[in-house]
Amino acid sequence: PLHSGTNLSIGASWLLAGNLSLDAAYTHTFKHSQSSPFLTPLGAAPGTNLTTSIGVEMLSLGLTWKL
Repeated sequence: PLHSGTNLSIGASWLLAGNLSLDAAYTHTFKHSQSSPFLTPLGAAPGTNLTTSIGVEMLSLGLTWKL
């Protein structure tokens, strides 16, 4: 399975009212690649190579309401 490499994240929360806040977060995942042979139930297939890459930019926004 492909997994991400190194991440860089930052987040903040702003109080909008006495019981309501706005939350924001940003994550940057640096590009990462993995390679392996093609795997079958009998093991690795000779002469094969699979490479996958991932890089992520993610922004999350939310509201928090405290009762």
